[in-house]
Amino acid sequence: MFRQDFSRVRCDIKTEADHLFLVPVKSLTSAKSRLAADLDDQSRRKLVLEMAAKVLKCLPRERVALVCNDLELRDWSHDQGYPAILVEAGNLNSTLYGASYYLENLGYLSLTVVHADLPNITGEALRPEWLVCELDPENPYSRSNVERVDFLNNYVCLVPDRLEDGTTVLQFPLNRGFRFHYGPGSFAKHLAEAESLDLGTFVVRGTSWSNDLDLPKDLDDFGMRKHP
Repeated sequence: MFRQDFSRVRCDIKTEADHLFLVPVKSLTSAKSRLAADLDDQSRRKLVLEMAAKVLKCLPRERVALVCNDLELRDWSHDQGYPAILVEAGNLNSTLYGASYYLENLGYLSLTVVHADLPNITGEALRPEWLVCELDPENPYSRSNVERVDFLNNYVCLVPDRLEDGTTVLQFPLNRGFRFHYGPGSFAKHLAEAESLDLGTFVVRGTSWSNDLDLPKDLDDFGMRKHP
């Protein structure tokens, strides 16, 4: 529905580029519900915003936008100094479809979706060129043999979570009909989606980009129980 009708999309992207980083954040009223037994509503809200702010700051400011379906989050993003894409949709996949179709219509070639719940990312792992074009050294291709435009149009880069179940980072081309599969088993589903479209794939493991926070035990693993 979004390809034909962008009336449900509100976007204040002003930069012109071939690639954009998107940081989706779910509504604060339902975010991190699996932590409800350990953190009250206000503490979960603070935790979500703290992690989202850290991820946004780690990405190139001129090429990053928050994606949401919540007016409060759009206003928060503006207060942080970042553009936002507000999509009236009911779930993460639909929200990202609305944003991606809109950006494809603006002329973008490729997007990188970066989860907002990465509590221990560090500056050393945040080189934009790593997320955009760096290739897995175990892959049969080499960085020097792939032109940037070719990479943006014909390759998918995936970062699985620690359990190799979810997808914490996903870069994909906009002109190939790539479908989102966020939810249980998304990493395997995204990998299969790329292969079904005959897209080259790169899987990057062993960095802090794999460490997302979902379960109560993650609060201890990442030292995040400071939110009483």
